[in-house]
This record gives sequence, structure tokens and C-alpha cells, in this order.
Amino acid sequence: MNVPMSDKFNFQPEVIYNYMGSKSTADVNGEKIKSETNLGYISVPLMVQFNVTPKFYVEAGPEFSYLVNANNKLKNGSQTVTNSWDSKALDDLKRFNAAGAIGLGYRITDNWGINARYTTGFTKIGKNDTPRGQYFNDSRNENIQLGLSYTF
Repeated sequence: MNVPMSDKFNFQPEVIYNYMGSKSTADVNGEKIKSETNLGYISVPLMVQFNVTPKFYVEAGPEFSYLVNANNKLKNGSQTVTNSWDSKALDDLKRFNAAGAIGLGYRITDNWGINARYTTGFTKIGKNDTPRGQYFNDSRNENIQLGLSYTF
């Protein structure tokens, strides 16, 4: 939804599914172990857009997200182990994520547009008081989004 507030400003609340992940490699007793973690969030960005021209805009705003699923893949040589985290394991992760976003967009026609956005998290991913949560140390979510929009 895009709500005009004036000639220069629009308000755009959204509901999106964000699938974020990380990859890392650790040397454990001389063996390289690769880890890949993926986190799925339902996100609600609340963007304020400044119309530089009638077609081009810049935007900024907060984004609030709720973790709905997670999985982790470990690879040691030719052996791969994939774990989907159950609800108990998800308790090691913070379910709520607050972030800030900035971006820009271009309205190609009255109906079609493109945009790019950078989002950085303010909250840590893991809970420091649990063993699996400590794995994430001070990790925070960051992502780059590219979008194609259709307005009707």
C-alpha cells in the first residue's frame, strides 16, 4: 500500500517474507567445517518516501520482523548434516528483530516500479544465555533487497 501524505511524501507499509542467511568456515582440529544458517522472518517495513521527482524517490523507515523458521547445514568434507530447528531450538534465537532501512526507487509507469533497499538489524540474532544462542555471538541481520512492484 502506498499512501500519499503530500506532493513530496508518501507512506508505504508492507508485509514481506524475508529469508536471510549466513555462511562461515571454521578450522576444527585441522578440518574445515562449513556452516550455513538460514532464518525466515515475516517483516513489516514502515517506509516514508521522499519524491525527488514524480518518478524517483528515496525512502527510509523502521522494519519489525518475527522469526518463523530456521535451519542450519554443517558440511565436513563430503558429509553434510542439515537441521531444521524445532520450536524448542528456536527458543535459542530472538524471535523479534528490529531494523532500520534505507532505499531508493523508480516508477517506470503508473503501475510498474523498481526499488533497492538496504536493511540493518538493531537486535542480536541469538540469546546469549543459551548454548546455541551463544553461537551467534553479536550477530545481527543485514540484507539488500531488490524489488519489482506493481500498483493497481
